[in-house]
Amino acid sequence: MGRAPHQRGVSLVDALVACLVLSLGMLGLARFQARLQCDAELARQRSQAVRLAQRQLEGLRDPTHPATAAADDSDYRVTSHSTPADGAAMLVTLAIRVDWTDRGGEPHHVVLESALADMPPALSAALVLPRGSPPPGWPTIAR
Repeated sequence: MGRAPHQRGVSLVDALVACLVLSLGMLGLARFQARLQCDAELARQRSQAVRLAQRQLEGLRDPTHPATAAADDSDYRVTSHSTPADGAAMLVTLAIRVDWTDRGGEPHHVVLESALADMPPALSAALVLPRGSPPPGWPTIAR
């Protein structure tokens, strides 16, 4: 008997193992892509909710600001709550909450908080004046 010739090429078992490893990698990539799409959709929904909350906040700050709703805003519920700030005269704390449900049925919410002076916007410059002093340009009365 002579020596067995050297094998060249790939055996069937090696090819099957390579196909298995490649298919598992492709399956992992498919799951990763699906997860990325879900996360991108949630980020878009959060961005929309923050935009709605900002629009509501601007509407409360400036009553002349148009508060128009877009056609795709019907899935969101916007609520606002205001409370007087602790220890601050003429200051109101606003909380705008936007609730929505994603495609999977999971509820989400975003809360935007801000402080607002409880006075007409035309008088807001008077806040920087020292208490008891007349505005610049007003006549002073000598006593």
